[in-house]
Amino acid sequence: ELAVALGNARAADGRGAAAARAYLDAAPEVDPAMARDLRRRAAEELLCAGRFAEGLEALTELAPGVMKMPLVAVLGVLLWEAALASVTALLLTLGLRPRPAPSPARVWPIDLTWTASSGLGHTDTIRGAALATRQVRCALGVDDSLRESRALSLQAGYLGATSSLLTGVAGLLVSRAARQAREATRPDLVAFAEGCLGYAHYFAGRWRDACATFETCRVGYLTHGVPQPWLLDRILAWKLASLVQLGRLHELGRLLPPLEEECRDRGNWFLANFLYAAEPNFYWLATQGAAAAREKLEAMRSTWITPGYTLQNVLGLIVAMQIDLYEGAGLRALARLDEERRDLRRGMFGVIEYAR
Repeated sequence: ELAVALGNARAADGRGAAAARAYLDAAPEVDPAMARDLRRRAAEELLCAGRFAEGLEALTELAPGVMKMPLVAVLGVLLWEAALASVTALLLTLGLRPRPAPSPARVWPIDLTWTASSGLGHTDTIRGAALATRQVRCALGVDDSLRESRALSLQAGYLGATSSLLTGVAGLLVSRAARQAREATRPDLVAFAEGCLGYAHYFAGRWRDACATFETCRVGYLTHGVPQPWLLDRILAWKLASLVQLGRLHELGRLLPPLEEECRDRGNWFLANFLYAAEPNFYWLATQGAAAAREKLEAMRSTWITPGYTLQNVLGLIVAMQIDLYEGAGLRALARLDEERRDLRRGMFGVIEYAR
């Protein structure tokens, strides 16, 4: 009990890696069902703190089938789960399918796919999307409006990232999710739905709307409490990306220094990677020059998964090419792209409109 309480305290303080260690230490001392859930929570904390290699290892132990599946097969799973979820939704609408009450056996696959899909979104995106769709299908099969709300919101975020043509569908999912959260008086889930709508705005190029939506979500979390601090990290990260797209460098200059200190204090590799090896790297490029921006990028490479090619590599490639272009080295930027083109194709990142 003490180790679990310690894990909960560290998770509430936003120290995901430390929380995961406490959960894993406690797992051998509790009953099998609780031990399994502690391992799931550890995987979630690791993935959402940017400790992707450790998080993927923990997740693979819990769900070896889909985690070891080739990406081509994963894409097939995504399409199959989408079809099943659509049929389930239709049957529910027509009143042809009952929804049993929640039980440990029924909610476990929902919670496991929540952990996987929320954690994989910033590393193994196609697998994360497939599991987000499976989460929706599982959540629709149980009379649990809160888990359904959470699943629909996350699915909306993935849809927005996949294609701007799906923004309207994402908006419908978010509306339903937010309505369920309001009916259950769960303002944190309302804020989560808002944040997922912000992702759809961002990927559709509506950066002012995205920035405003992320701010609404952030205020909602700060006002009503955020159940897991990594949720706030995600919102802050994409708000920073929106500010970059809007050219609001002065505001970035105000926000970044305290966030850098927070990353060091909490050991938050996710947020640090986003600050230095994603869109916000442009701040240092514009204010301190190419050498400083490149140094920030290179400092984060040691935290990426090796071997392998994940979203970190994609974002790092974009940042490196941006620095090349800033220096007028267009041919060098093209050479980088050509060098990694095979990995991009193998990782199926072309499926994601934003990556293209």
